[in-house]
Amino acid sequence: MIFLHGLGSFSGEILSAFTTQPPAGRYIAVDRPGYGFSDPLPAAASGPDAQAGWLERVLDAMEIRTAVIVAHSIGAATALHFASQRPERVAGLLLLAPYGRPTRPAFVPLLRAAMLPLIGGPLRRLIRAAPSRFARAKLATVFYPNAVPARFRRFPFRHVTRSRALLAIGYELRGYNQAMMRLSLRLRQIQAPTVILAGNKDRIAQSERHAFWLASRLPKADLILLPRVGHMPHHAAPKVADRALRRLIGTTGITCGITCGSKQGLGGFRP
Repeated sequence: MIFLHGLGSFSGEILSAFTTQPPAGRYIAVDRPGYGFSDPLPAAASGPDAQAGWLERVLDAMEIRTAVIVAHSIGAATALHFASQRPERVAGLLLLAPYGRPTRPAFVPLLRAAMLPLIGGPLRRLIRAAPSRFARAKLATVFYPNAVPARFRRFPFRHVTRSRALLAIGYELRGYNQAMMRLSLRLRQIQAPTVILAGNKDRIAQSERHAFWLASRLPKADLILLPRVGHMPHHAAPKVADRALRRLIGTTGITCGITCGSKQGLGGFRP
């Protein structure tokens, strides 16, 4: 099982929600390009379509032929592109609060300013010097209406606000819309068993705009909509997320061995 985190996060965050032993294989979480300890992709090739090529190189390096992919938020865009490009390598998809519909990026003036040639560098250094000022408000927004779990007090804010991580956010958003417009024409060809887990109070990837839209186009998708849950369903309802993953694995027939991978990336953030 390969875990792909969302925007502005890192591998340890998504993996920390899945704390029980996997029914088969291993849980492998990777930092997407530019985040955590991963090298960034070129600025002009940072969209989800290019990240699908990066994901294939990751699987090749780990000698993984096929995998169940668990992806949160905009990480779902990479998972969907990979399922479209390399269907034989995807045993199943668990999409958590997926951000997968062609959507013009939101106006985020601070992020846009942080990417400008002259003032971008100093501004990124300012954000990194005082990350808690920005992070607390961001966490509250991302988790709304759910409480931020206590373990997120140990969330490594300085790690995820490094300059290249902030640039990775901006470049990823720049490449998102065109890539997803092209993919929208091929979504019905994706045959991987898919479970979509979303909250009906999500203000970031609104379920009626993203989760329902994807469920209506992916031929083998089941949608689980959680009441009173926001953009972090895997943390707000971890038992539901765990059951959904186990059910998905059960439909794939995936077993241990080289198919399941040979390495595990746990990151540094654990519950």
